[in-house]
Amino acid sequence: ILRAVAWRRKAAEWAAGRDLREAERHWMSVVDLLSRCRECEESGKVGLAAREALIEMGWKLGRPLERALELFNDGSALARRLGDAAAEARLTAAYAMAELFAGRVEQGLQRLETAAKSAGAAADHTLSIRLEGRIAYMYILSGRIHDALAMMDRVLAEHHDGAQDRMEVAEREQ
Repeated sequence: ILRAVAWRRKAAEWAAGRDLREAERHWMSVVDLLSRCRECEESGKVGLAAREALIEMGWKLGRPLERALELFNDGSALARRLGDAAAEARLTAAYAMAELFAGRVEQGLQRLETAAKSAGAAADHTLSIRLEGRIAYMYILSGRIHDALAMMDRVLAEHHDGAQDRMEVAEREQ
């Protein structure tokens, strides 16, 4: 089954840049196939990727928020079983976007902020920056320009300082 899952995942990833509905169909097939096999680390990681992708595609395609919530709950439980805090943050962010585009702006922003904090706590700086960028963008869309500018100033200062620190450590180690 994992071989079929791998092919469906490749098809989904290929289709994602061309036809979201086709990609969604392939990712749904991945979830279906995974439901028929025993959970292991490999199947868990693919299951997390599938659920995140389906939530992200769902809000872009206008799918019901209830479906996103179901995928979020399943994925979050899986992420906790695997001990994958970064995956849980990605799923939280994906669901937050679904909330935002379903008109639940404050709930979505709060959830997105929680996801960004979780990514920071998991020391996933790339994810943290990506989520903070999404927050700033959502602030702009909701008319909170001052909050967006303050967020980006803070992000730039934090991550610039962190990058400088990492470069200095790397130079000392050489």
